[in-house]
This record gives sequence, C-alpha cells and structure tokens, in this order.
Amino acid sequence: MQRGLSLYLDLLRFALALTVMLGHACDPAYVGDSLTLATMPHYGLTAVMGFFVLSGFVIAHVTQGNERDPRTYFAARASRMYSVVLPALLLTAALDALGSKIDPAVYAHGPIRIGEHQPLRYLLTGLFLQNYWLWPKEMTPGINHPFWSLSYEVTYYAIFGLMLVRARLAAAAAIGLLFMLAGPKIIKLLPIWLLGVLTYHTVRHLRLPILVSALLLLGSFVGLYFTGLSLRTADDSPTRYGVDYLEGILFAVNIAAATGFAPAIEWALGPFSRTIRWLGMLTFALYLCHRPLLYFFSAVSAGHAGSWKQSLWLFGMTFAVVIAIAHIGESLRRWMRTRLAYRIDRLPRRADAVPTS
Repeated sequence: MQRGLSLYLDLLRFALALTVMLGHACDPAYVGDSLTLATMPHYGLTAVMGFFVLSGFVIAHVTQGNERDPRTYFAARASRMYSVVLPALLLTAALDALGSKIDPAVYAHGPIRIGEHQPLRYLLTGLFLQNYWLWPKEMTPGINHPFWSLSYEVTYYAIFGLMLVRARLAAAAAIGLLFMLAGPKIIKLLPIWLLGVLTYHTVRHLRLPILVSALLLLGSFVGLYFTGLSLRTADDSPTRYGVDYLEGILFAVNIAAATGFAPAIEWALGPFSRTIRWLGMLTFALYLCHRPLLYFFSAVSAGHAGSWKQSLWLFGMTFAVVIAIAHIGESLRRWMRTRLAYRIDRLPRRADAVPTS
C-alpha cells in the first residue's frame, strides 16, 4: 500500500472514531445546552458506514499479503478484536458499577440506560453475537452502545475468512449458517463492507488521474457532509438503509480518490507521519471506550455540565484513559497473535488457503 494512502487511512480512521465520540459527547447531560452541537449525533451512523468500507478495503489488502492463509487470517482478526474488546468490556463493567453508585442520576437519566440481563449481554458481546436476530432486542453491555457494530464487522470478517478456505462445500455451509443466525439487519449492511473490498481490487488495476482524484475526494466529503446534515435522522427507521448505501458509495469514492491522490497526500502528511500513526492506533480504543468514560467522568464531575472545568475534565480524562487502553491493547495484540498462531498451527491442516494470484 502506498505510504500516502496508508497515512490517509489512519487519519480517516481516527476522524471517524472522533466523530462518533463527539456525536455522543454533545448530549446536554455531558456538555450542557450551550455546547451542544445539534447536528453531530446524525453523523455517528455516517462514521460507522465509513468504518465498514474502510474495514473491507483493509481486509482485502491484508489477504493479498501475509494473511492469505485462513489460519493466519483468523489469528490476526481474533487478536485484533479481543486485544481491545476484553479491556473495554472490563472497563465498562467496572465504571458502570462504580459510577452508578457515586451518582445514580447520571446513569438513570443519561441517553443510554443499563438494561436487564447484564451477564448475558457481556457474554454475547464477548462472542460478538449481541446484535444477532436470535435475541428480542440489542444486547449491548451496560451503557456501551457502540459495541453494536462489532456483531456486524466480525460477521463480515468471518464470511470473508471462510472464502479463503479450500474446502468450498464446508465453507459455503458455514457462510449460510452465519447468514441465518446473523439475521437481515446485519446482512443488509454487508454490501457496504464489500464495497471496501471492491474498491481495493478496483484501485489495484485502475489509478485515477491526480486532478480527477482531487475533485472526487473533495466532492465525496461535500456529499457526506450533506447526507449527515440533511438525510440522517437519529432513529433506526427502515428508510435509513438507502442513506447507508449512499454514504457507503461516497466513502468508497473517497478512498479510491485518495489512492490516486496518494503522492500529494504523502507530501502533505509525511512530516506528521508518527503522530498520524499514533492517532490511528488510538482509534479502536476510542470507539469502544468513550461511552462508559463519558458517563463515569460526568458522575465524578469537576463542575457543572458545560463549564470549562468540567469539559476539560471530561474530555481530558476520557482521552487519557483511551490512550492507556490503546497501548495495553497493542501489547496484548502481539501476545495474543503469537499464542493464537501457535495453537492454530498445531491443528490438522485439512482446510488450506485458496491460492491467490
């Protein structure tokens, strides 16, 4: 992958996670009425569509490299997810329990409530089954609603990974079973994830002229601004899927345009590469940990909501803990990947990778 494109994707990834976090943080319960950004919550789903396209693009890239073998692929994906998911679940459980005792009103009247059957919710989330249609409602843990998207993404990982397996009949049966268990809501968004895969294979063989790339890059950002501003609503109505697909296409165009514009991006972002890589490393922890942190530091407040002291405390402490979790996750991922690869290599080799050209 070109260095300029890689830097751009890291920066885009962080921007998407920050958009989700700010969309949640602008609730008056956190920042008061004076600082509420009325349109920010509508960009949360827009950002998730960007994550799906970006995820498909990156997975298509790594499976052309050192993750062609399904064993290596599944070890890499599992270590990537669990290295942050497990600390995030522990953090959510601890902060929800402590914060709700310190200031029950924050948890009783905040935008998300702690639901029933919490042990089951944590178990299902640890297995990435929390949004499968087997359950009567979404089973996200505590007040950590952003976990909803992991059911989608891990299902897409699994489907794509099974396509690497040589035993075609067994892989097809497993994919069919996943489709039945996951349900229509998850399958409806699979095409958006696959747009990322399609974009990767398209730009491998077709590079847009730099001027066209620049215009498409700008146009895609303008389009995404207006979809979030004018077409997005805060609800989960069936009509939202048309907007999801439109934004998926705009993100695919954005990434394809960035590929053609990569030399200019490298020139602009190259001097800041270390900072951008670091911000990219924070992304997953920021996405999964911000909600319980916002709640907790609102319960353990430094002032009234909206004051400069409380805002500095709220966002400063949230980012401080996110940075710590991200660094823990990086160390944990390396350890997990090594251990998983060792365990998987000891399994009988009856389902080898599909050869790739």
